[in-house]
Amino acid sequence: MQDYSSFRLRCARRIGGDGAAVEAGKYRFPITIRKFTETQSIGEPVLMMSVFANVWANYEDIGGSEGPAGGQQQFAIARRRYEIRPLTGLQRKMRVFHQGLEWDIDEISEVLRGLKRELHLFCTGRSLP
Repeated sequence: MQDYSSFRLRCARRIGGDGAAVEAGKYRFPITIRKFTETQSIGEPVLMMSVFANVWANYEDIGGSEGPAGGQQQFAIARRRYEIRPLTGLQRKMRVFHQGLEWDIDEISEVLRGLKRELHLFCTGRSLP
């Protein structure tokens, strides 16, 4: 008779090959990645946002700042890192929409963890109170 832990390990190997079933819930937040597309309106080019991908992600707030700039209206700048599965065609000029906020993608880095790859998107979000 086999014990339960060896059965779970065999199932995980079948599902993900490298135990991917263990990290099934890592990406818990739905995000939308949008890109700029150029369309023609009355003979002139117009930039519009269109959906590039809807993916699951994990995120971490990594800092920010706020305050008035030379007597101007107060502003807030936030930094956030999103972790997603690899996605082909992703570019820095795209934007992440999450929880009603818009984030500019500043940097994309590929991270290898064992045999698994993931992308880290370092983003900046700006908001006015």
